[in-house]
Amino acid sequence: LVSYILGNGQCCWRAVPKLAGLLRCGKSCRLRWINYLRP
Repeated sequence: LVSYILGNGQCCWRAVPKLAGLLRCGKSCRLRWINYLRP
């Protein structure tokens, strides 16, 4: 998730899991980024 967001930016959170190959929904990706991973 971190490498994908740093490389592509925070555009559309609904598309992030599919494009990054993750098995979670876009909402949980956004919350994880905001609460734990954002540098």
